[in-house]
Amino acid sequence: MSYGELITKVKPEGKTGAYLTKKIEDLMERVQKLNFHIGETYIMGDSPLVLVTALQSSFEADSSSSSYVLKNAPKIDDNGLYQYNPKGRNIRVYTQLDTRLMFEDFYTKLKLFNNKK
Repeated sequence: MSYGELITKVKPEGKTGAYLTKKIEDLMERVQKLNFHIGETYIMGDSPLVLVTALQSSFEADSSSSSYVLKNAPKIDDNGLYQYNPKGRNIRVYTQLDTRLMFEDFYTKLKLFNNKK
């Protein structure tokens, strides 16, 4: 999420929006004191996992807005590197995530939650 989105779509949404924004701004301030710039894009938790599980269509068992391919689960060697494993179980490797759906769903739910109070 960009800092602009944080300010315009998250911060105005009540106590929760202000809290989330403050957490990022506090981090920005701490890092700037170390003469380091963290940029204007921030990772907001495990959002892609939510996208491919909670935001599924009721018509499909799979995520309907993100694409994946099935691959054999790799082995991990003693150096922590992946090695091809022809006998590995099938795993999903996502090749495209619908980030528009993911973020707009977050912004909308934040707004709806804020309007209930």
